[in-house]
Amino acid sequence: MKAGNWEAPGAVETYHGITAPIYVLFLIVTTDCPLDCVYCFVKKTPRYMDEDTAKKGVELLMKSPGQEKLLKLYGGEPLMNFKLIEKVVPFAKELAKVEKRSLTVTVCTSMVTVNKKMVEFFKKYRISLALSSDGSPATQNRYRIYKNGADTAGMTETKLKWLCASINREK
Repeated sequence: MKAGNWEAPGAVETYHGITAPIYVLFLIVTTDCPLDCVYCFVKKTPRYMDEDTAKKGVELLMKSPGQEKLLKLYGGEPLMNFKLIEKVVPFAKELAKVEKRSLTVTVCTSMVTVNKKMVEFFKKYRISLALSSDGSPATQNRYRIYKNGADTAGMTETKLKWLCASINREK
């Protein structure tokens, strides 16, 4: 049986020849970040994933065998490419319905750029957040600073309190 790029010889599902289930896909939606964390291995460049590449990745995840799917959006700071996230998440959610898959979407963020519009989007699409912090204010300000050298501890504490009040803590 053949449908689009799918070929299913016998009882084995394939997508572009892939027969193994893919459970998780990490999309690095940008390498850009307003921070200069001393330990970060990401080369901070203003590079942004395009919509076509992101959608191809989502198709690979959703059309591969397996019921449970996890889409993780990373960076740099992924919220620096929020315009892409606004396009790829609804696409992924719709494709999950079509393919009859269970999908969890997670965004890993330092919270630096999060705003009310983003929070409303996270709530609407039931996106889980992985919030990144270095701990105590002294540790945060030692290892996680803005590119201009400014501290981030105050911002992190403020954003964390705001997010916890705005979003279901389980998410």
